[in-house]
Amino acid sequence: EQNAYLHLKSLCSQKEFDAVVAGDDAALDFTLKHREELLSGIPLVFMGINSIEKAEQAAQEPLCAGTAELLPLKETVSLAESLYPQAGRVVALTDGTVSSDGYLSQLNAIRDQFPKLAFEEMDCSELTRQEITDRISAMDERTILICMIMSRDGSGNFYSVSQAAEFLSSVSAIPIFRADESGIGDGFFGGCV
Repeated sequence: EQNAYLHLKSLCSQKEFDAVVAGDDAALDFTLKHREELLSGIPLVFMGINSIEKAEQAAQEPLCAGTAELLPLKETVSLAESLYPQAGRVVALTDGTVSSDGYLSQLNAIRDQFPKLAFEEMDCSELTRQEITDRISAMDERTILICMIMSRDGSGNFYSVSQAAEFLSSVSAIPIFRADESGIGDGFFGGCV
C-alpha cells in the first residue's frame, strides 16, 4: 500500500484530475482512506464493489457515486440445488481479500433461504496448493461448490480468474459454480450469470 500511496501522491502533485475511478473493493478502500489528503474536491466514481454495504456507505460521501456488483447467488444456489438435490452443503471458495469478504457477505445474506443446506467457507489463502487439491478432490455430489474468488493460495501462488478456473476444475470431480461470467469456458460452470 505504501508504494501505491507514494505513486498516487506523485501523480496528484503533477496533474489535476477531473475524477477518480476506483475499481473493486480494495481500490475503493484505498481511495477513501487517502481522499481527504490527496483527492479533496475530486469526484470519485467506484465500480464493481462486492460489498453492498461498503458501496452504500461510500455513496453517502460527497462527490462519490458508483455501482456494486450484486451477484445472482440466490438463483445460482437454487439452480445448483435443483441439479444436485442430494447436496447438503455449499462450499464457497474465497481468498481472504476484501473483495472476497464482500462476496461472502452477499452469500451469507441468502443462507436462510436454503434451510436444507449448510454453508461453509474454504479460504484458499490459508491453504497450500496441495491442501486445496486434496479437499476439492474429496468432494462429491453432496457438495455444491461455488468459486467466489480465488486470486491467491497459502503457498504464495497468485491466480488470474482463468488460471484459478483451470486449476480448480482440474482437481474437482464436481462442477464448480460461478455467479458471474468470469472463468466460464475455462472450467467454471455458469449458474445464473
